[in-house]
Amino acid sequence: MKFTTLKLSLFASLTVFILSCGSDDPEFDCGGTTCGSVVENLVGTWDVTSLGDNAGTVTFNADGTGSSSANGEFSQSNAGFDYDTFTWAADSSADFDFTVDYDFDQTNGPIFGVTYSYRATVNECNCMDIISGFFENESSLKRR
Repeated sequence: MKFTTLKLSLFASLTVFILSCGSDDPEFDCGGTTCGSVVENLVGTWDVTSLGDNAGTVTFNADGTGSSSANGEFSQSNAGFDYDTFTWAADSSADFDFTVDYDFDQTNGPIFGVTYSYRATVNECNCMDIISGFFENESSLKRR
């Protein structure tokens, strides 16, 4: 009888221990829930991490516009000008999920644009891992 009670107690303790394990940091607890397509999930404001470092914030608006914090992962510089706004859209190719377009509009210079393509390797409600198709840079987005 004691042996059965001991096994039952040990099993109950182990079960409680296993179920209580996990991240206590809600910022990194993505929940494992996929939320529709990448393009639908992308709308909103995100904290960006790249190569383990804070890379600012980025906002993807439903109307296809977006903005980034200065010097963030989604901001660009060209000829002394900083650009923290962009347009974005679903990518029509099978290799990527969305594109981000920067229009470099210089007061006394040419106007040209650059497009970066991104693929989401993780698409969860509160976090996404993305890879840039141009440089293969990996970034993580955590919903704010």
